[in-house]
Amino acid sequence: MNTFWTALLTQAIKALAGAVVWEAALEAVTALLDARLPGDEKRKLVKAKLREAFATVPSRLLNLVIEVAVLKATPR
Repeated sequence: MNTFWTALLTQAIKALAGAVVWEAALEAVTALLDARLPGDEKRKLVKAKLREAFATVPSRLLNLVIEVAVLKATPR
């Protein structure tokens, strides 16, 4: 995905979920990026951390935030 669309998607996620949720997700994803764990295990850890901190945010929205954070954090 090119830079323009990634930036636009990031802004939309920040508006939907909130900047605090976005920053926490990006930080959690970035911290586990180099971990020697399978992708699904990393995702579970990030989701658990975010669910604990943001219990009122719908699960589907957290999933979307995590996916976009992975897109943003993954080197191209």
